[in-house]
Amino acid sequence: SEQYVRTGLYDVFSLGWTVRLLERLRDERSEAFSGRLCALRAGDSLLAAHFGMRSFGTLYWWFPAYEPAFSKYSPGGVLLY
Repeated sequence: SEQYVRTGLYDVFSLGWTVRLLERLRDERSEAFSGRLCALRAGDSLLAAHFGMRSFGTLYWWFPAYEPAFSKYSPGGVLLY
C-alpha cells in the first residue's frame, strides 16, 4: 500500500476483496497452482518482497515491492534473480 501511495497509483490493497483474494491464493497449494510470497532480508531489514503465483514450474511475477532506502542495491532485481 505504501508503495502505491508513494508512487501516486491507486492502492489496490485498500479494497477488502483484493486482500481476501490474495489470502486465498496464498493458502492454495497444489501442483497445478499455488500462491507464492517471497522476501529478501538483510538481518532484520525487509529489502524486497513479492507476491505472485506458481503453476507447475513457472512463477508469475505479480506484486513486487522494495524498500526505497536500499534502491541503489536493486533489491527487487536481486529478489527476482
